Amino acid sequence: MASAARFGYLLLLLSGALPLAAQPPGPPVEFLDDRQPIPEAAQYDSVQYQASGVESDLVAGKRQAYDLKQYPQAAQRFAPLVQQYPYKSAIWVYLARAQFHSKQLELTRQTLAQAGEVMPELQEGFWQPLQKSMLKEVRRQAEELQAQVDFYPERLADFAPLLRLYRFLQDTTNTEGVVRAALQRRSGFFQQAEVASGAQRQSYLAAAVQWDRLVDTLRRELDSTAAAPTGGVGIADSLREAETLRLLQLRVDYYLAKAQEYQQLFGEYLRLGRRTEAASVVAVLEREVQRLEMLATIAPNAAEEDKQRGKAAALETMRQQLQAQLDAAAP
Repeated sequence: MASAARFGYLLLLLSGALPLAAQPPGPPVEFLDDRQPIPEAAQYDSVQYQASGVESDLVAGKRQAYDLKQYPQAAQRFAPLVQQYPYKSAIWVYLARAQFHSKQLELTRQTLAQAGEVMPELQEGFWQPLQKSMLKEVRRQAEELQAQVDFYPERLADFAPLLRLYRFLQDTTNTEGVVRAALQRRSGFFQQAEVASGAQRQSYLAAAVQWDRLVDTLRRELDSTAAAPTGGVGIADSLREAETLRLLQLRVDYYLAKAQEYQQLFGEYLRLGRRTEAASVVAVLEREVQRLEMLATIAPNAAEEDKQRGKAAALETMRQQLQAQLDAAAP
């Protein structure tokens, strides 16, 4: 009897009649694993789709572009196919992978999300795990590139790609860390140039200019999301006020701020009695004036020199005005 009971249990297990918890879990969903099993949608009609030639179109796209690592071309081939064959899961997967390899991370996310909307029955078991695996791969790439930046801090080319990875992950702390590291490198070379002379000074200045251009690139990257806050000074709602100050401080820290935004942030800090933070705005202005004056000394022509000196003079006037207000507000 005991043997018969065990045999019956085995039949139930093999037939799938036992609860899912009693069955072994399937393989983990891995976004970049080309051997990953890809389930079909409930609406997928194998006879109709095979007759339509979808399989040959998919194979041709893989063989002629994707497998050759011509990812932008592969994405172009797969994009119309998902419209023509919306319930063929593999086309969506390979479109997303081609976009990912083409560094189109946001487009990759949108493709996977759209696939989940088209095939909701696969959302929880496949499309959502696939998105999580994609994010995990982005994090892995970010950590790998961060290690390169930490070990080879002089490699300017790694900073912008690393910033983009962290921004995609919405990792504010590490995004700001990338910009801060570039600013420190730039400031360091400017400071070394100030105390050097001759050929060594020119070498430091040349390096400082390279880092200055990189910082401008990072500023533009941030400026696409860290837009200037709206609303006047003295916002009643405390949460909105805190967000306004945070965005203003971010712009000031990374030299995204316009002249009036330095004044707005300084005024808000004074109004709130946060004198230390107000003094930090004055300090940032002083550093920016020094940077502009240094750039003026190495300007390629007189017009550019006058431009940099004019900007420096205007900010210096503002700095003196804010410092006077700070002194007047001293207890």
